[in-house]
Amino acid sequence: MKSRPTTLLFTLYIVLAPLYLLPSGMPQPADFLVPIGIAFILLTGRRIAFPTARARSFLLVTFVFFVWVLVVSVVNSLMSGLTDILMAPAFGMFNFMLVLLGFAALQHLDYPDKLIAKALTVSAVVMFTGLLLTFSGSSSRQTAMFNNPNQLAYFSILVLGGLILASDRPSLLRLRFAMPAAMLVISNLVAASLTGYAALALLGGAWSLKVGARRLFLIVFFGLTAALLAPSLFLPESHSQVFEIVSNRFLLLDDKLDGGIAERGYDRIYEFPQYLLFGAGEGGLSRFGIEAALELHSTFGTLLFSYGIIGLLLFLSMIWIAARGATLVELAVLAAPLAYSVTHHGFRFSAFWLFITIFLMTKEKRTMRLSTPILEQPVSRPGESPL
Repeated sequence: MKSRPTTLLFTLYIVLAPLYLLPSGMPQPADFLVPIGIAFILLTGRRIAFPTARARSFLLVTFVFFVWVLVVSVVNSLMSGLTDILMAPAFGMFNFMLVLLGFAALQHLDYPDKLIAKALTVSAVVMFTGLLLTFSGSSSRQTAMFNNPNQLAYFSILVLGGLILASDRPSLLRLRFAMPAAMLVISNLVAASLTGYAALALLGGAWSLKVGARRLFLIVFFGLTAALLAPSLFLPESHSQVFEIVSNRFLLLDDKLDGGIAERGYDRIYEFPQYLLFGAGEGGLSRFGIEAALELHSTFGTLLFSYGIIGLLLFLSMIWIAARGATLVELAVLAAPLAYSVTHHGFRFSAFWLFITIFLMTKEKRTMRLSTPILEQPVSRPGESPL
């Protein structure tokens, strides 16, 4: 089938997503593809053909959520006179355009899984190449081409989850899955995020469920072998440093638990309860004093404090719609980035919206195929034509 421009642009976005060349908050190379795709959709008058009613509901709730982000941000910006609060709706507008482009790109594909798997594989290679080029033994946490190690950890989780979703059962034990998966696991390890390790364990569970219990011995054997050998294969000079990074991170676990509330800004939620209903918007941290001038390190905490109970409920409604009808494997994959989001601010990260679009579209396409009746072919007698 001839590739459509929207499909090509969306695929290129996936491939180039880990390529960060500009400072944090600035558009990256892949980002320019999204408005081009939306402009093409508008200029050609193309309509979105939703695979199911659930997909339509998801897009509607996502739109309402980002409208709420815009309203809360504008009101708080006008009341405080602080313009940096308006950065959040700008990110929101872009991320909604990315979701829309994903719908347009995948709507005509009955089996989008293969295309998605190939694009995510190349994306993993691009990301890991950046890690090889930037790896520093003197740093306790690696960033690859991203602006900070948390982005590297989150991106590796999202791409690995997408690969598990888009790969069929036999592929999960083949080299075409194992190679990018090993790159993503190593990247997650050297990013040194404790919550990232927990999310990685959830993805390991999803992978095991999809492969099947009968292959459990094979999974454990090759998994342990890969964990021991992969760093020395990809990073021969830094093999011991990879294990040192991981072990040092676990040594900080007690400190993280003891100082987690204040360190991640959770105390702001109960110190300024007046914002819990409608939200304070993101940014404008000077409103909360010097001690509170730190971005809240939690997706759910940020949603509650910045956009109130209304914003949090809209986001949870979107996740609920996406999760409905999912298999146990799909739910385990979805749980991984959500678990990471408990202690990290991730809903502004465009790769999350890329993941949730892939999650929804692959699941709904499967639902559509299962609900489509197979027409029975007429039975012919021997020697007769079936037509």
